[in-house]
Amino acid sequence: MKRSGKGPIQPFDFTDPIDLVIINTRKDDRLGQFIFPKSVLCEQGIIYTSKIEGKRAIRVYPPRDIATNKQAQKTQKWQLEFFLEIPFDKKIDIERVKLLLL
Repeated sequence: MKRSGKGPIQPFDFTDPIDLVIINTRKDDRLGQFIFPKSVLCEQGIIYTSKIEGKRAIRVYPPRDIATNKQAQKTQKWQLEFFLEIPFDKKIDIERVKLLLL
């Protein structure tokens, strides 16, 4: 997630000055973005808080990926609420963009 100097990577901290984490995905000609609010990443144990250690990395599961085990399926389920498809052949759903960014 972040690196302190040349040391090991560290999870983001709740006190870090971020509001969103955006992760771009691409598979063949399909593009998308996960737009995660900091609050959701805290709830999911990804960002460090005084009660949760946080994670040094996460795996994302776009809708086109087939989650092969129960943990991956559970993770994909909550992540898809924050996924934005970026189509090549039609306009982006602006209402969805607003929903995810505001």
